[in-house]
Amino acid sequence: MTPRHRRYNLVEFRSKGATTENEAGEPVPGASTLIARAYAAIYYGKGQERREAAIEGASQVGTFNVEASSDLRRVTVANFIRFDGADWDITGIAPLGRGEIDFTAVHRSSLTAGA
Repeated sequence: MTPRHRRYNLVEFRSKGATTENEAGEPVPGASTLIARAYAAIYYGKGQERREAAIEGASQVGTFNVEASSDLRRVTVANFIRFDGADWDITGIAPLGRGEIDFTAVHRSSLTAGA
């Protein structure tokens, strides 16, 4: 169990907005929708994971440990996490008993915040 004092990073869990097209027919991502805010303890990937991420193209893996809630239990891998101005794609969800959830997510340097 992660102690509460370790969860000091405010993160947002968001759903992706519907994609539309502009006048030129190019896809334009729609505005995302807030699912929940939570304080998280964040654990970044170990050395080997960082080396593999660098080979694959500048991505960072992190695990976001949060206190479980009904809103957070609705989050799926189709959603994403916004933290510190960056968007993180959720790649795995692991409930830890009834009280905690670990969300594994990947931030790629090519992603942009602001959707």
